[in-house]
Amino acid sequence: MRLEIEENFYLRTFSSDDKESLFDLIDSNRKQLGVYLAWPPKTKTSEDTLWFINETIKEAKNHQYTFGIFVDEILVGVCSYNFMNIQNKKTEIGYWLGENFQGHGHMTKTVKALVDYGFNHLKLNRIAIHCATTNKASSAVAKRLGFKLEGIARQNEVVNGNIYDHEIYSLLSSEVNS
Repeated sequence: MRLEIEENFYLRTFSSDDKESLFDLIDSNRKQLGVYLAWPPKTKTSEDTLWFINETIKEAKNHQYTFGIFVDEILVGVCSYNFMNIQNKKTEIGYWLGENFQGHGHMTKTVKALVDYGFNHLKLNRIAIHCATTNKASSAVAKRLGFKLEGIARQNEVVNGNIYDHEIYSLLSSEVNS
């Protein structure tokens, strides 16, 4: 699946052909990603990314899509619908961007595209974003797009030995389609 955002800027579900470019992006951003994500130290080869890609292909059957973020045909990040619950019409969005591609508005446009697709095509009612309270870039994306802060989940996640509180943001379909 492919979602067009702008000319030369799109989201696309992964295929096995992406294993090297995804591994290279992870490997070159390993330190940055390891601050808030537990999996980078476990991703040691392109075969690890191939395993991940194959899992995302299976999950897509339940609308739990994972997309590569492409700018000028270059993979710059990853975004996904996590914990998709079609019965209750809700999901959580996760995302990360390579350090060299930050600060250009790519992530805000990416998350907006996921929100629009989720509400308009998947007919979701609620989309959430959870992020560490110290992850100011991630919370800024949620705020820019009108997500409401619902509260703080205390000591919600352990990542590489660090315990993080999470801000929980949500956006309802009625808040954007009214």
